[in-house]
Amino acid sequence: MNGVQQLGKLAVGFGILLLAHSAFSAAQYRRSVAAFEQEDAAPDMAFDITFECLLAFLVVCCGFVLMSADLKPIKGSVMYSSLTFEQQNLRADFMTFNHRGRVLEELKKAT
Repeated sequence: MNGVQQLGKLAVGFGILLLAHSAFSAAQYRRSVAAFEQEDAAPDMAFDITFECLLAFLVVCCGFVLMSADLKPIKGSVMYSSLTFEQQNLRADFMTFNHRGRVLEELKKAT
């Protein structure tokens, strides 16, 4: 694992902690609004809680992007051009030699 992936893990952890803090703050805000019976005067949610929640979401998303593995090229020829024949996973145990084409050819000759 390289340093960028480590940074991604750290960002995800920090983002989850930030998201948990914003959830706790939102619950506490709702409790205080209900306790003081200010439901008509209070907005839906305080701006700092909304901002913290969105920031946590962005930090977690960036962390997941940083944690991802290296992307492979779309064209398979680019990726497999440097591999030898043995490295390309062409093993005999995945090849089928007894298939129905031989039997069908014999039936065609018999008719």
